[in-house]
Amino acid sequence: MRIEEIDPNFKSDSAVNRGDTEFYDVREAPFRIYGLHEAEKPGFFRRMPEETAETVSAGVKALNRHTAGGRVRLTLL
Repeated sequence: MRIEEIDPNFKSDSAVNRGDTEFYDVREAPFRIYGLHEAEKPGFFRRMPEETAETVSAGVKALNRHTAGGRVRLTLL
């Protein structure tokens, strides 16, 4: 099932032209990441290091990979 079938607000009449789009790595300047820990695997973020998550409750361990609340800030000087 596609998201626009569930919620029509996600429906778009236009497609993204990848040739007109620039992609940036949020781990590099001018971006800063707050509230997340970058895991050993490149591109994966966690709320805390895996070693720490293993030592706390099962609920915290389960939510470690849910990165809601992490923030990316763009700083232009």
